[in-house]
Amino acid sequence: MEEFSSLSINYSYHIFTDGSKHDGVVGAAFVAFDPCEVYVTKKFKLHPSCSVFQAEMLAIHKACEWIASNSNNINSCIIFSDSKSSLQELSNPYSYNTFAVNIFHLLHTLSSSNINVGFAWVKAHIGIAGNEIADIAAKSAASLHKSPDFIHTPISHIKLRLRDSLMDSRKSFYEQPLTSCHTKKYLPTFDDLSAFLSVIKPSFAITQFLTNHSFNKSYLHRFNITPDDLCPCDSAEKQTFDHLIFSCPRFSNTRLDFYISCNNFKIDVQQPQFLIKVIKKCETTELFTRHIENIVNNLKAFNNT
Repeated sequence: MEEFSSLSINYSYHIFTDGSKHDGVVGAAFVAFDPCEVYVTKKFKLHPSCSVFQAEMLAIHKACEWIASNSNNINSCIIFSDSKSSLQELSNPYSYNTFAVNIFHLLHTLSSSNINVGFAWVKAHIGIAGNEIADIAAKSAASLHKSPDFIHTPISHIKLRLRDSLMDSRKSFYEQPLTSCHTKKYLPTFDDLSAFLSVIKPSFAITQFLTNHSFNKSYLHRFNITPDDLCPCDSAEKQTFDHLIFSCPRFSNTRLDFYISCNNFKIDVQQPQFLIKVIKKCETTELFTRHIENIVNNLKAFNNT
């Protein structure tokens, strides 16, 4: 191990650990070299839902267990890992990570037996023999035809599955034929809605626009809050949100600014999906939001309701 002579000269055993995740399989391994450069390789298969971080930590944990089981022959050992995140976790004495806690217990036991264990980071794939052997072993472990040695699913995987499930439920609900009819006039698909909300964050005014549950008389008249559904601008047109956005002279000032900007970017506001193009430009996005806020913030006074 000449390449580590300056770093590991005080350690009799050198162990290289590695974790691997590829093509839906996960593995971990360590390679332990004795003072005569004779080495032993240990491989461990993990459940496909496990993360690379779990594989890296499992490899270190198993290496520490191996040191403990061979404590009669080992007085010092250095563990090399190419996982900075794992070593950073182990450098935190207050870590509550299960692997880290178990490793701390093992290190305490080994220290009580006067066995010195050190840790060092090694850069991956630069031709270091021990690290390359560990890398090959970890990839091989991932493809072993056996039951996993470690099956605990990480919380991050559970959160991802829940988020995906929730997203699928939202999409299914939104795309039902009789659901969100008003919103789907502007944003026909759930992906359109998601794109819109990623750019224009929900607010009182935006929510009023998207849901049509607002102070427009077409909505209020449905609940007999107003005697009719006609807009005061001419007492002839129904006061729908479409009328307020595209036609009502009361809100022509912010509408004109929005229309001029759309025209500059060749956006046809008469097209049903004009909002998808609007949110792709900062200027049109800002002016559309201002137009909607102007309508919502002044509608009650305009209608005298």
